[in-house]
Amino acid sequence: MLAVWSLASTAQDTAQDTTDVFVQVQTSQVKENYRENHFRFVYIDHEEKTPVAILHQRLEQLHKDAVESGNYLIVYLADEDEPIISFTNLTDPNPEGGRDKEDAFNYLIKQIYRTTHEVKASADLDSLKRLFGTDGIFPLFDEQDEQVTMNFKSVALDFYVGPHFWNLRCNEDLIAQLFVSLKMDKRLNTSSFPPTKLSFNVLKPRGVQLMYPSGMPFGRKDPGKINSKIIIKDFY
Repeated sequence: MLAVWSLASTAQDTAQDTTDVFVQVQTSQVKENYRENHFRFVYIDHEEKTPVAILHQRLEQLHKDAVESGNYLIVYLADEDEPIISFTNLTDPNPEGGRDKEDAFNYLIKQIYRTTHEVKASADLDSLKRLFGTDGIFPLFDEQDEQVTMNFKSVALDFYVGPHFWNLRCNEDLIAQLFVSLKMDKRLNTSSFPPTKLSFNVLKPRGVQLMYPSGMPFGRKDPGKINSKIIIKDFY
């Protein structure tokens, strides 16, 4: 199925009811069936300085590895209110149907080559929460018991971003807010969730400078002390 849709909370009531039922079913499936496999989410902010060929190669390898291993992969190409999303080894929650999973991934790759895509932090934050937040379709953590557990064997969240992303304050309005929403400040690099089991990665093109106050890549407010917990890395 091809995912070109919005998970924002402003959807029509009928569609929302359908999605809520789907969320309940999927949450149960995650807890029962998904814990033996690894989960990776890739967010793409595609702008003028994106090294498209290198990004394509990276995505192809991740997709190939997921297909061969049976592990889970979601690739999310930000595009204002209608992100383009590819699911590998996970049920596409788009009830409207469309292309199959392989076609969805190939379509996403073609869109990377055709044009840049504008980011809208508020819409993306809502979408990501509905994808894998506490009450989302594929919740990363089981918080029902006193001891929080992970619904997958491991979780990796990767954000491929560029300078325009920073100019739009998406570093604060999207990444920092999602970081706090997922309680990463209390979970990353702990005995329960070591780096081999849980990672939150922000990656930029090599040689590209991001503009922010010294020591505060995610803003002066520093929610969840994210500035000291996340190191921005080059992705090639």
